[in-house]
Amino acid sequence: MTVTTTANPDAPASAGLPEPIALASSYEIARRLDVDRRQAQRLAECGLLGPLYRSDGSVLVQVDHVEALATRPFLDGPHPAALIVRVAPARPDDVDPERAYLGWHHDLTQQQRWDGTRGWWSVKNPDDVTTLLVVVCTFIVEVLTVTGYDTGLGDKRRFHVRPAPKGGRPFAGRRVRTPPGGSTYLLREQR
Repeated sequence: MTVTTTANPDAPASAGLPEPIALASSYEIARRLDVDRRQAQRLAECGLLGPLYRSDGSVLVQVDHVEALATRPFLDGPHPAALIVRVAPARPDDVDPERAYLGWHHDLTQQQRWDGTRGWWSVKNPDDVTTLLVVVCTFIVEVLTVTGYDTGLGDKRRFHVRPAPKGGRPFAGRRVRTPPGGSTYLLREQR
């Protein structure tokens, strides 16, 4: 096959073709990020690993995106208390008229991400919650300051949020270990 380009007729024929892209399967993602394959799939489906490529039922992502995510360190050292909410990839929400999506995806607008993750959560002491960490499979994807909350059925809470000060430090760009189970976890202050 011959590729011609009008931009530079002296360029080699392959100059118009895109560079090959190295792809990683969910198995490779899981191994590199030290998560299970289900979590690897979730990370890919929420957009944290860039565009998805599909082949014979497998989900593939660009290796460079996996490598970039692998550089995120686990939270260590002093930090304030925070409520961790574990979320899944975003999907349309046909139940709650106040939000278009339930869950989180990198490509949603900031408001759609916040609306999809700020409620409804079972929280025993909502007045004590000042920081909300939105987490996808150990990766902190949003750091929000809580300014208030609504109470719904079953005493579930939907938080009013705004961006955290100082760029979300010390949480932004980190991973966090939590015990298995449940959709929320109270991260205690560490001095």
